[in-house]
Amino acid sequence: MPLLNQVDDPRDKARTTYESKAILFTRIISGVFMYSSMRKMTVGLNDGNTVHNVSFMLNQPELEVLPHYSTINNYLEKLDPNELQAVIQKILMRLIKMSEFKDGRFRNRYWQIIVDGVKLIDTDEEHSVGALFKVHRNKEDKSIAWVEYYYYALEAKILLPNGIVISVCTVFAENDKELSPYDDDVEGEEKKKQDCEIKAFYRMEAELKKLFGNMNICLSMDSLYACEPILEICTTNNWKYMIRFKEGRIKSVAKEFEKAVNDKPSNYQEFSSNGNKEKYEFINGVMYRGYHLSMVRYQEEGRKYPFLFITNMPISKKNCADFVVRARARWKIENEGFNNQKNHGYELTHKFSLNYICVSLTHKIPKDI
Repeated sequence: MPLLNQVDDPRDKARTTYESKAILFTRIISGVFMYSSMRKMTVGLNDGNTVHNVSFMLNQPELEVLPHYSTINNYLEKLDPNELQAVIQKILMRLIKMSEFKDGRFRNRYWQIIVDGVKLIDTDEEHSVGALFKVHRNKEDKSIAWVEYYYYALEAKILLPNGIVISVCTVFAENDKELSPYDDDVEGEEKKKQDCEIKAFYRMEAELKKLFGNMNICLSMDSLYACEPILEICTTNNWKYMIRFKEGRIKSVAKEFEKAVNDKPSNYQEFSSNGNKEKYEFINGVMYRGYHLSMVRYQEEGRKYPFLFITNMPISKKNCADFVVRARARWKIENEGFNNQKNHGYELTHKFSLNYICVSLTHKIPKDI
């Protein structure tokens, strides 16, 4: 509770009824009880027992009614979102220092950070502030048929024991307010001008450095991140990485891997699990523009497509299977993360506001909107 009251409250103190902790805790428990809208939250939580219990936990016996959803919205519109993210980060770092999650480290050393993007809200509101857009064109003359607007965020979640994932950093991908899909009616140009997941990661780098400092971390990312700028960021910060590698990404590396595994049949391991054969092929020292890469390919009997990963960690017969298990755990940000948040009561794609705008933690929209 003290952390909730330590946020930098932007309101005029002389005109406030509720402390920050009362407003934020009400919003937190509305998520715990999975209210699908702010209106349902206000009605559902304001019964005698709930108000009594909340006032006891907040040590505010004078509390007779919980904040109305409009009060919460007005507060959150003014509050810097960095303040909320800092609360989560402080709790996490305290638990890490208390060695609560030490058994969850990869190779007993690295904290595994899964990075992925998620679409939040689709909207048909033209020129929605901060929204990205996708232009749908007529096949005949390539003119604009209609425009889809949407909000998008890049998430970094830490993988803890028992497959638990917790968000540690959120950066929104957001367009400049002046950018319009009608600025240049040339197919493909809108993609070049817009913000995107990779650009958001460049901004996330500073947040991760600030949070983890000199701690050993390993980033798990999908094939979109298999590119030189991302490898450079990880190398500069001494971060380890495990990146899914798909056909079409860095073709020279793919060719070198195929040649290497054929030339070195000893870099091969095979297991039998639950009656299915699992085949591992790996190679160290693949060169790409000065970067030393290791690569692992995993093929499970009965599965049509293999899994291929690149990393800057050494791979051997002893650790190749464990590496693949951890690299494939990237899907937990989808299932235990985004899927739960979207489809299991947390309503990630619901606006929860009458005035929803995208406000990034690191890429501020001008104040004159």
